[in-house]
Amino acid sequence: MEVIDHINRQLVELVQEQEKPKQKNHMLQRAIEPASSHCLFNPFLKLKGFDGPKDTPIDTLHVFSLGVVKNLTWDFMSSLKKPQRDWVLASWAAVDVTSLNIASIQGKYLVDHFGSLIGKDFKIIVQTAPFVIYQFMNDKQRNMWIALGQLASYIFQTRIHNMQQYLAELRWSINNFLFHVISHSAQWVNKPKFHALKHYPESIERLGSATLFATKKFESFNSILCTALVHSNRLQPGRDLGLNFHNFQALQMLLSNAGLYNHQLNVPFQAFNSVTHLFRDNCLIQKSMGYNLHSMAIDVAFPAPLQLPLPAKEKETPPKYFNQFLNSNFNQVSALCLSQKDVIKRASFVLGAPLVIG
Repeated sequence: MEVIDHINRQLVELVQEQEKPKQKNHMLQRAIEPASSHCLFNPFLKLKGFDGPKDTPIDTLHVFSLGVVKNLTWDFMSSLKKPQRDWVLASWAAVDVTSLNIASIQGKYLVDHFGSLIGKDFKIIVQTAPFVIYQFMNDKQRNMWIALGQLASYIFQTRIHNMQQYLAELRWSINNFLFHVISHSAQWVNKPKFHALKHYPESIERLGSATLFATKKFESFNSILCTALVHSNRLQPGRDLGLNFHNFQALQMLLSNAGLYNHQLNVPFQAFNSVTHLFRDNCLIQKSMGYNLHSMAIDVAFPAPLQLPLPAKEKETPPKYFNQFLNSNFNQVSALCLSQKDVIKRASFVLGAPLVIG
């Protein structure tokens, strides 16, 4: 009997423990009911001009690069054996990166860490797939990756001249890619990121090219947020962030010699010249506040020649039709900078739009 009572007592205690969370949830629900809905939900969601599905475009980085391309890359690379991966590594080492606008391809890193790559790595994989991994694919896999490459060229398009034609071709590319994906394997049917591809045309038609709403562009402000929270105790980061940015703005107003108003004394005032000169004449203080005059003063007109020596084997004789410009001097350069990041040189491909005058 003692054993039976002991077991029954444990069962009763177990039931009581299970009922406690329910009682707490019931009390919490009763406390929340009188509260206004404005306290529970962001009023931004109730704006008449805000449409959640339409105003939240498809994130290219996480949906396409880190979603579709990553899944297909992982599935294919996992099926390769050691000799095949070595051959893939050699193929990546032999790829000419001149027209890819990248410094080099880290083939060993792509092969060894294909499950933990980042967005720019998957861009390289999509662009070099025909020369590297097509050789180990069957017909269905190859057709799927060909459709993937065609779709990528539309998704990463930066300039759209004819929107209706572009959207029609984009929809066809999406349907063609999904057809080949399902024909190869049905394991991707339940993946939400494959389904999200169908919403690309609506997002692009409403907001423009998909490259315009890339999330990584806004992560450049992370360093500013980290600087503002470096001394936070992490108990109330929102409050600490607001106070620090308030202090940053006050410092900006003082050091820029802005006109301020003292509401207690009802008098206008400005910072002394010694305060503004302390910031203006001290580079260390400027850099501590994220201001670098030397980097901001650089004004380079593009296109500009890249200051690199021209290899002797690349030197060419000026064309004969240059002789009509009698008062001009011509110099051959090794490379030309179109912007701070875009560089063209020998064997580069450039897409030029015709200039219409009149």
